[in-house]
Amino acid sequence: MAFHAEWFGPGVEVLPLTPEKMFAVGCMFRAGGYRAIDNYLARIKDAHLAEGHEWSGILSRASRRTRRSVTRGIGPPRQSAALDLAAAADACTSIGGRAVCVGGPVGVRSLIVCGSFWMMRELELSCARLKHLTIDEQAKAVDWCLPASKTDVLALGKVRRWECVCMTSTSAPCPYHAALDQRSLLHKLFGHRADFSDLPVFPTAGGGFTEKRHVVQSIEYVAGLVGEPLIDSQGVRRFGGHSLRVTGARSLAGMGIDLMLIQLMARWSSNVVLRYVAEAPLQRMSDTYRGKIAAQVLGTSVGELRSQLLALQDSAAADSRTVQYLHDEVALLSAAGSKAGPSVAPYIRNLSSGVVHRPLVWSLDIQSVHWRARCGWAFGSGLMEPAHALPEDAALICGCCFKPEKLAALAHVRSSDSESSAASSHSA
Repeated sequence: MAFHAEWFGPGVEVLPLTPEKMFAVGCMFRAGGYRAIDNYLARIKDAHLAEGHEWSGILSRASRRTRRSVTRGIGPPRQSAALDLAAAADACTSIGGRAVCVGGPVGVRSLIVCGSFWMMRELELSCARLKHLTIDEQAKAVDWCLPASKTDVLALGKVRRWECVCMTSTSAPCPYHAALDQRSLLHKLFGHRADFSDLPVFPTAGGGFTEKRHVVQSIEYVAGLVGEPLIDSQGVRRFGGHSLRVTGARSLAGMGIDLMLIQLMARWSSNVVLRYVAEAPLQRMSDTYRGKIAAQVLGTSVGELRSQLLALQDSAAADSRTVQYLHDEVALLSAAGSKAGPSVAPYIRNLSSGVVHRPLVWSLDIQSVHWRARCGWAFGSGLMEPAHALPEDAALICGCCFKPEKLAALAHVRSSDSESSAASSHSA
């Protein structure tokens, strides 16, 4: 309506629609860089029909041409930039509990950490109230009731839980402690008012609700602290209301967390998570490659890595990133072995039962979920490791995979026993 009045003036009615009116308003959409032309065309068509006007073929053609004109060459949608979560949390320690802009939220560090772990939009952060949080100090867990989506008009919401993720480093971002710190800050600033559940989780210094733009300004302030440019090469602001949502998704994906879990935590009902995480999983490619080379050169087995992991977890001086890396490496090696193929390790050992199997389908050219042993065991998604020799105990050899070999192994064991008995008799 506003675009129509700007072009034709207040003397020309919007309805009924004409091709000229569509083309004129479409020009203004194009000049302004608007992307959601389909939504506006659908609404104005509905208004046109509601007043009893006919939707003719000429109007349908004008609608299609307007849509093509506005969207031609518009490029991919704008993606809010992400922060380095650990660096941003460290940078926020110097801020304390104060707001960083006029009308901005107090507790910026908690806002960054909670917003990233729960992957929240700026509107959700500005509207969240204390009654939406349930903090269990005994279990060290926080349940947060969040909207299922930005179109959740019934406010049914979804509850998402994060527990304490602290290892040995207390400075690392932790969703539980961030929520706990924010509640303590609100009690310090507002006293008994913080006991009322309607108080915003991230209020202004006066205790009111924070506007969306002030949440974005706070994110930009933290981005500046860590040295991130605020404007891209096209002159567009890099950080926006979805920046913490992108930060959380990319941080979790970069740690190797399954995309389905990220999608559930972020309340995405579509595969938009793939656009948010972008190339984040590739960040671990170099570390993974170095770990594989080290395992081959040093002869490190899954069992040895697991022993190192257990020793580190029991050590109070262990670095959390080292523990996490070893944990991921054990999982990778257990899931796919060395992935060198049958030429290096001709057998597969089930780590749960200790039984050795012979692989039937095992190739780097196909996904590991399709790897199969001769007996049908899908070892690519199981707990396993490569084996270079058959065990002496015939009970640990799969009878379906090694029917001839199992007989040979039994004969070998019996002959070895008889030879050792004869040697003992002779020496006696």
